[in-house]
Order: sequence, then structure tokens, then C-alpha cells
Amino acid sequence: MLSYSESLAYLREHKQEDREQALHSAKQAFELNPRCDIANLTLGLALLINQHPNQAFPYLFYAAESTPSPISFYLLSVADKLADNPKGSQYNYQRYTEMKKEHNGQLFDLIESSQKANLFQTAE
Repeated sequence: MLSYSESLAYLREHKQEDREQALHSAKQAFELNPRCDIANLTLGLALLINQHPNQAFPYLFYAAESTPSPISFYLLSVADKLADNPKGSQYNYQRYTEMKKEHNGQLFDLIESSQKANLFQTAE
């Protein structure tokens, strides 16, 4: 969860140290438990904000397939878009919209922060 909060801090404030710390914390969490969905999801997010969408994809895919959630499909759509895979991005964004049931919470905080930062634009 530390990596997740550091990723959000980076999206809000754009401090390089938050971005680097998010990746460092996410790697540590993943090493402790590589089968943990949250560890995979946060590592994928940290890799995305560090401009490594191709490296993020396997972690996000694992999290999405083992425990499907709107945030995992949203982040997969972002990874695909950043990796210049519009079909994959559109497919995962569609899965995200199908799963999304509520209009508030941490998922929407992340999406709102990332769009304000103009880092992640949703698939069209």
C-alpha cells in the first residue's frame, strides 16, 4: 500500500522522488509475495508512472486475471495505450467500464489524479 500511496503522491505533485520510491517499494512488495494481486497491481502502476508500460503489462495482467477488478483493467488499458496497442487498450477499457459499478472511491481518485496530470488518457 505504501507504493500505491507514493504513486498517487507522484500523480498529484510530480516529484521525481515519489516516482522512484513508488517503484522501489513496489519491487520490494512483489519480492516478498509475487503471487499477491495487490503487489502485482502496485508494481504495474509504479512501472507505468516510470514510463515502462511493456514491463508493467505482465504484472497488471496477472492481477486482472487472478482477481478481476475495475482498476486492474483500467491500468491494463493505460499500459496498452502507452505501448501503442490501441486494440488492447480499447478491449481492456471496455472490460473496465463493464466492471465499474460505483462512481467514487480510490479507483476514481486514481483516474481523476492521472487525468489531471495528463499522464493517462482514457481510451476512446
